[in-house]
Amino acid sequence: MPWLAESVRLTAFATDTATLAVKDWQTLIGSPPALVQNMREVQVLRQESGAVPGEPDTTLVMAIQPTRADIALTPVLRSPNSAPKTLGNLKDALTKLQNYFLNWLGDWNSITRLAIGATILVPTKTEAESRDILFSKIQSFSAGGDIVEFGLQINRPRLSKTIGQLRINRLTNWQTVQYYAMGITNQGQALASPFPSLAAQCIIDVNTPQATLPLSPTLIKQLLSEMADMTIEIAAKGDVS
Repeated sequence: MPWLAESVRLTAFATDTATLAVKDWQTLIGSPPALVQNMREVQVLRQESGAVPGEPDTTLVMAIQPTRADIALTPVLRSPNSAPKTLGNLKDALTKLQNYFLNWLGDWNSITRLAIGATILVPTKTEAESRDILFSKIQSFSAGGDIVEFGLQINRPRLSKTIGQLRINRLTNWQTVQYYAMGITNQGQALASPFPSLAAQCIIDVNTPQATLPLSPTLIKQLLSEMADMTIEIAAKGDVS
């Protein structure tokens, strides 16, 4: 069974996000957001969210902090009693988010770092089934003895094909989970399903190390594509060198 995307996120880091000239929701989407939050007493300066045009079951969230700008897709839970939902195919969800990301940022010249985050899962009926799925994706791990719960975090940096000597972090957290599906309504309300579900889960964080100088816009777009390919590769092949 293929891995499904529970959420995807793209992040641009800068010394000051004001220099990124990000578009507001109205400009990017063409209609008002369902929810706008200005939270200057905490780290998030502004957050806008609402339904993806033509996709009422998917929420787009845009959040600005002093040194990072995040844009993410999450599934919508219609009510706390909803069954667990996902975004479906990871590649499709990530491609869609990349398109929003490329249009969202108005100025690429001050970006110092990039990150792609994704939570993927395979629903299962038993924890033993979850473990078997995980072990098939983690060839470097030798399962022995009686394992009741499983969790393993791995970072396998890989040299970038875009920028020589740049090591891109490929952090993965593989675990069996009994979870309560989380979602955000189009009005920005966080909901959790009361029905527990079992799954094999992998939390992926592909990111560049902190750069000493801003990256060029051309390199940023090439890096973003390369990092997206790495994220999709992990979902398809598991823990690979």
